[in-house]
Amino acid sequence: MLKQSKQTGTVQLTKSLFILSLALLSTVGFAQEDVKSPEGYDYPELFSELKPWHFGDYDVDTEVQLTLKETKASTPQENMAIIDQLYQAFAKGDIPEALANMDPNIEWNEAESFPYADGNPYIGPQAVVDGVFARVGAEWEYWNLVDIELHEMADDKVLATLRYQAKYKENGEVIDAQTAHFWTLKDGKIIRFQQYTDTDQVVRAVSR
Repeated sequence: MLKQSKQTGTVQLTKSLFILSLALLSTVGFAQEDVKSPEGYDYPELFSELKPWHFGDYDVDTEVQLTLKETKASTPQENMAIIDQLYQAFAKGDIPEALANMDPNIEWNEAESFPYADGNPYIGPQAVVDGVFARVGAEWEYWNLVDIELHEMADDKVLATLRYQAKYKENGEVIDAQTAHFWTLKDGKIIRFQQYTDTDQVVRAVSR
């Protein structure tokens, strides 16, 4: 049975702060407004201003480094907290923290017919950064994730329902697409991601 959490929120990818590229991973932004964590989750308060993703002293040839954490069997509530932490890490602009709970061999799938599904499945966090996040930052004026709600599921699954609101750089077309993110975890690590969204709306926007 699906159980809806009390988390709602807004995540924003911006033109000026979220420009990832394969040559230079530096000026990136990913912010969240009015985020409310599920009760019992002790996360720091987030503010609405944008903050850059932090790469520290990484140069252009440095791959994203993951902090390996001791794994153990997780409860549904702990799985919810992990996914909530991921969204909030993105909001704070902290890439290493956002990726820290991903398994080194995470399998990431964009929705079928989505513009970035050409690399499915992306294997590993670095492939996701290069194949998805970099392209979003380069091609869209902004990319907002709004009305985020997390839903507790059985068998180490977490469902996030939300909307994409974005503006395509090349032609100024905007989208407002109903979306779901389906996360699978194992022993406290995210091992699989599946996106579901209104691909027709997105394809029409980039094709005009």
